[in-house]
Amino acid sequence: MEISKFKFAVVLLLCIICSSALIYFFTRFPSITTKHKSNELKTNVFMIIEKYDYHATLEIGNVITNIGEQYIRNVLGFNNITSFNATKWISLGNASATQTLTKLTQELTTANGVRALATATAHYLSGDYATNFTKKFTFTGTCRFNATGLQWNSTPDSDGNLFAVANIEELTWNNNENCTIIWSVIHDAN
Repeated sequence: MEISKFKFAVVLLLCIICSSALIYFFTRFPSITTKHKSNELKTNVFMIIEKYDYHATLEIGNVITNIGEQYIRNVLGFNNITSFNATKWISLGNASATQTLTKLTQELTTANGVRALATATAHYLSGDYATNFTKKFTFTGTCRFNATGLQWNSTPDSDGNLFAVANIEELTWNNNENCTIIWSVIHDAN
């Protein structure tokens, strides 16, 4: 059976038209082919600075650590692990924010800047669940730091419990100056 050149050209043209229409359709209306967007755990850090000569509120980016991601997995029931501490302690210190950290490089343990229990507030924000962790530090001496951590263990300078880390404005703090750190964790999974 022989196919004429005309019939071959028509079939080829129909294939090209159908392929182009499908490509257009799926790129123009991706929600039809995608059931869920990427799951994300978004975290923002806010720093309220109350110094004698400087007042500011800053929003700062952060990094969720590798062990922080693993911690979320474990909390959701991996390997039948069911009991975990809440992630509600805020630490101050020095570090370069990277996902491989398991603790701050140098955690502050003086001047009332020691790792402290934050006030946790749960809320619903634009269709997503969120939790704010807030701690106001009033310093009792001079100190300097450039990072904050969100931890799941209360022991100062302990290792292996750093959920997330953020680099913050490095300042020298004096007696009776205040720094409020707010970690806002947004659970965006749909």
